[in-house]
Amino acid sequence: LFISGPTRPWGLAGFILAGTAMIATSPINISMAQAMAPHKLGLVTALTMGFAWGTAGLSLPAIGKIAEHLGLANTLRFPLILSLISLGFIARLPRGVTGRRAEEFPHPMGA
Repeated sequence: LFISGPTRPWGLAGFILAGTAMIATSPINISMAQAMAPHKLGLVTALTMGFAWGTAGLSLPAIGKIAEHLGLANTLRFPLILSLISLGFIARLPRGVTGRRAEEFPHPMGA
């Protein structure tokens, strides 16, 4: 995707497409977390978004240091590698979690 670097027009288009694809998964992740804990919607939403944005913010200095040593084009390949690694974790997600309403799940406190 970034063979010529993001400064070329098609490299920049690939960069924009990859960024859009990565951020587009956020609502899906939140929906899955809410389906797994329907009585704690606010908590799982906050945790999901907090971990995602917190990890991104905390990793920026390290990514900047890597870019200084390897160059921008090589550094931008790193998210691709992480995405491939994450496929193993995606395969372990529970199957059959649907968008059922919270009323259909038993309340954790038995109420």
